[in-house]
Amino acid sequence: MSQVSHYKEQPLAPAAIQQMRKRWNDGVHDAKKIAIIGVSFNSYDQHIIEQIKNASGTVLYIGDEASFKMWQAVNRSAQCLGRRLEDGFDKLLTRLGM
Repeated sequence: MSQVSHYKEQPLAPAAIQQMRKRWNDGVHDAKKIAIIGVSFNSYDQHIIEQIKNASGTVLYIGDEASFKMWQAVNRSAQCLGRRLEDGFDKLLTRLGM
């Protein structure tokens, strides 16, 4: 959504990007379960980290162990379901009640 830079500038369509971020923030805030699939932890992504940190729902993660540990440090509810999508997908569906 934002350019790949440390401060996540939004040179194109900043209003539209801000609206997408607000919808995402609202969704994370109200979610009982939040799935993070293959998203490496990036300390510059504070617009994402703050939402995960303040989320009351359970964070379900599929991805590498190093990033999982960092996501878990941000939100203690984080649970790792697998390192690869094929390893954790069925567990994810079960946790989501599907």
